[in-house]
Order: sequence, then structure tokens, then C-alpha cells
Amino acid sequence: MPDILGATFASELDIPKEIIAKALGHGSKTVTDIYINFNTKKIDEANRKVIDYILGK
Repeated sequence: MPDILGATFASELDIPKEIIAKALGHGSKTVTDIYINFNTKKIDEANRKVIDYILGK
């Protein structure tokens, strides 16, 4: 349980997944994905930034 919370909090703080994986001793980011509860709001915000950039906003 501490790995799940720590990985999720680190992700919320925008710490790169590669760093989180290393800190948890994972050999790949795929394993780390199991421990991170991704925030879909961040994905929506990232998509909005890309769309706004493309549209010149």
C-alpha cells in the first residue's frame, strides 16, 4: 500500500514515471503503472494545451 500511495503522490507532483520506477526499484515503467492511479484531469489538461497550441491560442 505505501508504494501505491507514494507512486500516486509522486505522479501528482509531476515527478517523471522513470524517476518513480527507479525509486521503487522497478525494472520497467510498466510495473510502475500498476502502482500509479493516474489523474485523468491531468490528461485532459495536457490535451487542451496541445489543442490550444495547434489552434494558435
